[in-house]
Amino acid sequence: MPSKDDEFFTLFKDRWKMAREAEDEQRQQELADLRFEAGEHWDATIKADRERQGKPCLTIDLISGPIKQVTNQQRTARPGIEISPVGNGADKKKAERWQGIIRRVERLSQAGRAYAWAGQHQARMGRGVWVLRNIEVGEDGEQDIRIEEVDNQHTVYCDPTAKKLDGSDKKWAIRFEDLTHEEYKARFGESKLASNLGSGLFKGGVGDSPPDWLTSTHTRIAEYYYLVEEKRMRLVLSDGSRVWEDELETERGRGEGGRFTKAPKLPAGVTVRRKVPKVTKKVHWCLINAMGEKLDSTIIPGEYIPVVRIYGERRNIDGKVDYRGMVRMAKDPSRMEDFCESSLMETIAIAKTAPWLAEWDQISEFKAIWETSNRVNYAVLPYKRVAGENGAPIPPPQRITAGVDVSALTLAAQRMQNHVRNVTGQQDVFQDETAAQQANLSGRAMNVRRQIQELGTSDYLENLGDGIVLTAKIIMSMARDGVYDTPRVLRILGEDEKEHEIVTYFGDEQAEQARQLQTKEIEDLFDITVGEYDIAISMGRNHLTARRETVDILSDLVPQLPPQIQAKAFPILIKSLDGPGARELAAALEPDQKGVSPEVLQKLEEADQLMQMMQARIKQLEGEQAMEKVKGELQLALQEMKGMQQMMLQALKGQQARTVQDDAQSHDAAMHAADAAHTDRQADRQDLRILAGRAGDVPVGGKPNGRTS
Repeated sequence: MPSKDDEFFTLFKDRWKMAREAEDEQRQQELADLRFEAGEHWDATIKADRERQGKPCLTIDLISGPIKQVTNQQRTARPGIEISPVGNGADKKKAERWQGIIRRVERLSQAGRAYAWAGQHQARMGRGVWVLRNIEVGEDGEQDIRIEEVDNQHTVYCDPTAKKLDGSDKKWAIRFEDLTHEEYKARFGESKLASNLGSGLFKGGVGDSPPDWLTSTHTRIAEYYYLVEEKRMRLVLSDGSRVWEDELETERGRGEGGRFTKAPKLPAGVTVRRKVPKVTKKVHWCLINAMGEKLDSTIIPGEYIPVVRIYGERRNIDGKVDYRGMVRMAKDPSRMEDFCESSLMETIAIAKTAPWLAEWDQISEFKAIWETSNRVNYAVLPYKRVAGENGAPIPPPQRITAGVDVSALTLAAQRMQNHVRNVTGQQDVFQDETAAQQANLSGRAMNVRRQIQELGTSDYLENLGDGIVLTAKIIMSMARDGVYDTPRVLRILGEDEKEHEIVTYFGDEQAEQARQLQTKEIEDLFDITVGEYDIAISMGRNHLTARRETVDILSDLVPQLPPQIQAKAFPILIKSLDGPGARELAAALEPDQKGVSPEVLQKLEEADQLMQMMQARIKQLEGEQAMEKVKGELQLALQEMKGMQQMMLQALKGQQARTVQDDAQSHDAAMHAADAAHTDRQADRQDLRILAGRAGDVPVGGKPNGRTS
C-alpha cells in the first residue's frame, strides 16, 4: 500500500505532466517567438545555401522598436492601484493606508523590475510571470512581503484548469530551479537524491531544459504551491458578531428527540441568528527534489497562489487557449523584409560584377585588362573598333544588366514595413499628412495622434494592470492572514510619494500594544482586520507621472497669475517638485502676512481655495485632451479673477501704508476702497463660484456640496 508521501509525490507528478502536455505546443511557439525577436530570422537550410553561394542574408529588425514602445509605455505609465472602501468599517482613510502598504511592498521589492521583466515577455512571446513571497525581516523574526521576478519564465507551470482570465482561481503552481550538485549539497546536505543525481527523473519540459542535465552536473528542485480547502461554519450571533463555530468551546445539551449533543457555548443572552457555511483556503508550499523528498514545507499566509501570470493576446480556439505577443504575426512580413533587402543588396552588388558582352576581336589585344575589370577600377577600358559583316561598326562592349527591377524590391520592402506596423499595432498615424502639413500640426493634434497610436497596444498595459490588481489582492490577503500579525511601525508611501509612519495591529486585542508604539510623530493606528475593500486599477498615469504632469501645467499657469496670487501659488508649485530642499524653499517663499488685516487675509484665503480647486481638478486629469480642455477652463477662471485682484491690491496697499505710517485715515480710505470694489465684483464672484463648481464641485470659501466629479 503506497504511503501518503508516495501519493503526494504521484499527485505532484500528475499535475506537472498535465501542465506540461497542455502547454507543450504553446511553449514551442513562445520559444520560436523569442528566438525570432533575438535575430534568428532565416531558416538554417536556406541561410547555409545562400552563404555557400556568396549571397547576403541580411536580418532587418522591425520588431524590437514596437516592443520597446509597449514596454517603455508600461514603465512610464504603469497602472496604479486604487482601493475603494466597501463596508464593514472600511473608509477612505483606511483604503489610503492599504494603498500605502502596497506601495511600500512594491518599493522595498523593487517591483518595477519584476513588472518590467514580465512585461517584456508579455510583449515578446505572449506571457509573463512574477511571484510573491513572505520572508523574515529583522532579528525578531517578523514577516514581510516581497515581489520577485522570474529569470526563466518557462520554469513556471500553472494550473491549466483555472477559468478566470487573471488566474486568481488556480489551485496549484510549480516553479523549478536548477542547482549544481555542489550547490545542492551545500543547501540541503546528504539525502536520498545523492546516489541518484543525474538520473534524468526531472527531465525538463519545452523551454526550461536544465543546463547539462544529462552530464549529471546539475540537479533540479521544485517549489510546489497548492491549495487545501476546508469547510467551516460561520455563526452570525444576535449581538452582531461573527465567529467560527469550531473556535468556540462546546457544551453538552439535549437536542431534538432528547438525545445528548454538543453545542457551541455562547455568552448569556446571545443566540445564533444564522449559520453560514464557508470554504476556507490555505496555501501550502513545499520544496521537492527529484526523488520526491520534501526538503522544506510550510503554510503561506493568504488564500491565493502567490504566482501572477499576465498575457498579451489571448484566444480560445475550439477549447484550446492560445497566447501570443507582438512577434507571432509579424514573422512573415519581417522575413519578406529580410528577403527584399537582401535581394536589393545582391542586385546592387551584381550590377558592378555583371559579365561583359563583346566581340573577341574587340578585346583580344587587351585581354588582361578586361579579365580583371570586375575587380580593378581602371580609368580606361580600351577596345578595338571592328566592323560587322555588313561593314557597319560593332557597338562597344557592354555589361549584361540584371533583369530585376530595383524599384519593385524597394516598394516591396516598404510594404513589408507597413505590414509589420499594422500587425504590431504601431500604425503610422501621420501617413495622411505631408511633411509640410505635419510641421503645421498643433500640439493638441499631435497629442491626439499619439493617443491613437497608443490605443493600438493599450491592451498590453491593461493586462499588466490586471496582474497588478491580483498582486494587490495577494498582498492584502497575506497581510491579513498572518504576515502583519503583530503590532509594528510601518513606513508607508502616500500618493504624493511622501513617507509617513503608521502603527499596524491585528484586531482589538492588540490595540493597547499598538498604542504603546505610538509617538508624537505617528498619528495613525491602523487595524488591518477591519473593513472590506474593492481593488481597481488606474489606467491613466500612475502617481509619479501624474505629479510630473501637474508640475508642467502649474509651471505654465503660475507665471500668468496676478502678482498676489503668485505669492500663494509658487510654494504650491515648489512643493510638487522632487528635488532636495524643495519643502524648505517652499517654506521660505511663503508670503509674510505680518501686519495684514483679517479682511485682506480672508480674501487671500478665498483665492488660495480657488487655487487648490484648480490643482485638484488638474490631478483628476487622465489624458492630454482633458488637459487641453481644463487649461481653457482655468484660463477663463484667471480672467474672472482680475476683478478680485484689483480689490485685493487696493486693500493690501492701504493696509501696508497703515502698517508703515500708522496712519488711520489712510487705512480707512483703503478699506473703503476695498469694500467698494468688493461690492462692484459681487456678480463676477458669483460667476467664479459657478466656474469653481464645474472644476471641482466645491464653492469658493465653502464646503463640498456632496457631488461626485
